[in-house]
Amino acid sequence: MAGRVLVVDDHAASRGFLLLALSDEGYEVLAAPDGRVALAFAAEHAPNLVLLDYNMSGSDGRCWGRGRRWSS
Repeated sequence: MAGRVLVVDDHAASRGFLLLALSDEGYEVLAAPDGRVALAFAAEHAPNLVLLDYNMSGSDGRCWGRGRRWSS
């Protein structure tokens, strides 16, 4: 497995495209529709990479960045 990627986007088509493309390349992909769900997924699954739509309705990328505690 190449790694775990968390895709966060409020547009289902964008999430689906990235999920398929990354899965085809061997990544384990989690997909979240908003920042709140993304925070829960990140806490539970510890992704190696987060692809985040910065301008989502509701809980956007700016809120997600402030709410996530990064660990080394």
